Amino acid sequence: MTAFIDSLITMEDMLIEVTRMPQEGKEYYSTEWTNIKNDKYYTSIHTHCFSYAGKYLRQDGAYSVFLNSNNEDVWVFHDLKTAFCAIENIPDITKLRIAVKNEVVCTPQEGRYYYAALYTEIIGKGNDDARYFTTNPLKYLGLYTGSRVEGWGKNMKEWSHFMNIGNREHIILHDERTAFYHIPVVCPTKIIPLCAACNKLGHRIHTCPDDKKREGFYAAQKPKPIKEIKVVRTPIEGNFYEATFWERKEGHWPNETHYIKETTPREFVGQYIRHEQQGYGDGADHWAVFILSGEEKRIEYDYNGKRAWYEVEPRFI
Repeated sequence: MTAFIDSLITMEDMLIEVTRMPQEGKEYYSTEWTNIKNDKYYTSIHTHCFSYAGKYLRQDGAYSVFLNSNNEDVWVFHDLKTAFCAIENIPDITKLRIAVKNEVVCTPQEGRYYYAALYTEIIGKGNDDARYFTTNPLKYLGLYTGSRVEGWGKNMKEWSHFMNIGNREHIILHDERTAFYHIPVVCPTKIIPLCAACNKLGHRIHTCPDDKKREGFYAAQKPKPIKEIKVVRTPIEGNFYEATFWERKEGHWPNETHYIKETTPREFVGQYIRHEQQGYGDGADHWAVFILSGEEKRIEYDYNGKRAWYEVEPRFI
């Protein structure tokens, strides 16, 4: 019986409290949450990896922005499972499983071999200075042979073509976080192109002589449009909401309308009851107060004015 109780204590010790919304000025590791209990998030220090992010600065759309030990801005992509652990809450940092962080590129070079992964962090900003990193698993693609672009501006779509050692063409449709990890070795196996549309040797998909199969293949690769949903900046007392950050707006103040993608992370925060303010003018701090699981939950508005709310059906948890 004693051994059984000890094993339960050991299992409990594996969990450490994390947060979905870091506090400005504190230092954090990024990770993923695994459990929710009494409106608090937890993860295991033994089964999940941690990646040092730095001192939290602000939220910017789908990214949480930190300042690392090299005084570099670190933009951590914030999805539905992303969580952050304050350094002060970690009992023994030496017991953490530190994530492998690989530097990746968004534009591969022809003639090189690559793995694919969605990047999780950006260090720096701008096309010339930004560096991309991933802590996600890598998927082997093969030899990069070129790309195809369709459309312009926001409607532009890009496909990258690779040839693996099985003489099969592998095509990747880019999204906003598609990245590639370069393998600094040369594959000894001779690669003979095999068309992905007609499954014949001697040409690639974009030079396939079978027009119907080529166009049919391209049509199947086109992504479904991402639907946008409307959010509000000011919640209504008594209604239930999910917290998020708006990404696009239409119109001008005071008649602005705000939107997010349907896939943008949102967190259920409960029933809105009141607004709180401390200070005055531009220096004031504002909070939205909700009731969740019988307790008050205070969420601070961000300085950039990106905080928004998505109304949902009443939900009691």
